Amino acid sequence: MNDVKGKNVLITGGSGLIGSRLTELLLEKRYEVSHLSRKKNTTSPIKTYQWDPKAGFIEEGAFDNVDYVIHLAGENLAGHRWTESFKKTIVESRVQSSELLKKTIAISPKVKAIACASGIGIYKDENDQWIDESSSPGNSFPATTCIKWEESNSHYNCRTVILRTGLVLSMKGGALPELYKPLRFGIAPYFGNGKFYQSWIHIDDLCRMYINVIENTDFNGIYNAVAPNPVTNFELIKTLQHTSKKLSVRIPVPPIALKLFLGEQSIIVLEGSRVSANKIIKEGFAFNYTDISSALNNIFSK
Repeated sequence: MNDVKGKNVLITGGSGLIGSRLTELLLEKRYEVSHLSRKKNTTSPIKTYQWDPKAGFIEEGAFDNVDYVIHLAGENLAGHRWTESFKKTIVESRVQSSELLKKTIAISPKVKAIACASGIGIYKDENDQWIDESSSPGNSFPATTCIKWEESNSHYNCRTVILRTGLVLSMKGGALPELYKPLRFGIAPYFGNGKFYQSWIHIDDLCRMYINVIENTDFNGIYNAVAPNPVTNFELIKTLQHTSKKLSVRIPVPPIALKLFLGEQSIIVLEGSRVSANKIIKEGFAFNYTDISSALNNIFSK
């Protein structure tokens, strides 16, 4: 059931990779878009309100006429080495921002729905077994972070959707440019034996998913935001080689080297899950990019 009488969307983390593209697509659909940002931005064409989740502050007027909230804000897991201090920052950036939104939305009765980010890092590594939204969480740092994140995003007084996001494919940021970089020098590294699964999603499909879940009142609860056909790390690198047309030699990077270099953070590149998209497909969402070849071909054709 569509629910598009209101066309005002407030995005947290709107200047990031996903938020920027999502803003573009919302504007194309004639939504009014505003952002919540920790920094005052006077140059952005998007109306930007300041907030400080740690201090419990949101600039006055930020929620005036807001119909939907899309909550993407959170410290980047790959942005810094995982010291105990930075791990605390990662968790607090998610929990504090969500708790502040919850308090604010409680006194903003016009808000119809909120769509919140989470990650498939919540799941434990099950090798090649399929994982769905009912699967058990893991106990790694990404998993425990996602558990706390989702707990803080429960009990809003409006319809709530949580999207557990996989590897987002875009050449404007995220992991893909880093995977592509060595190919320019004739090397195509894959991690460990390359057999672990990477559940991915084209950035445009992810942004369309956010728009779908706020527009359609049938969406409620938790969904995996991944394409229907996960690939192994080896398959991903092989397809990236072919699509980018860069002559390169595939070389395995031993796990021990990654663990020495990255420490605990190596889990991000050494473990993965074969995550199912069946639940959101059954709700009626249609992917534009269902296989890795079509997704990468689209990205490298631009």
